[in-house]
Amino acid sequence: MLETIGLLGNILVLLIAILILDKASDLVINNAVKIADLTGFGKTTIGFILVAMGTTLPELSVTIFAATTGGSVEVAIGNVLGSCIVNICLILGIAFILTALKNPSCSQVAPMLA
Repeated sequence: MLETIGLLGNILVLLIAILILDKASDLVINNAVKIADLTGFGKTTIGFILVAMGTTLPELSVTIFAATTGGSVEVAIGNVLGSCIVNICLILGIAFILTALKNPSCSQVAPMLA
């Protein structure tokens, strides 16, 4: 379809997609703030949950699709578990590094956690 509408048509599709993305992101942010207020969780916590879902759900859906269309279920389970473990380890590692850089007195706690 995109080959038949030409360059201007493709640019128009791109601009429409950017506008939709802008409105959708505003909607997600406003609802995330409402969820944070209703549940009593902090906005940062809700933000972390949304980022975690945003990074995990696409990979999970692709893995489920691949497993159900004749792929190996074992590989799918390994992919999902491995992805989650890597995400958790990277987030915790980055959080510890940033905390130690921001507050050097906290860096003395890190050897106790190892």
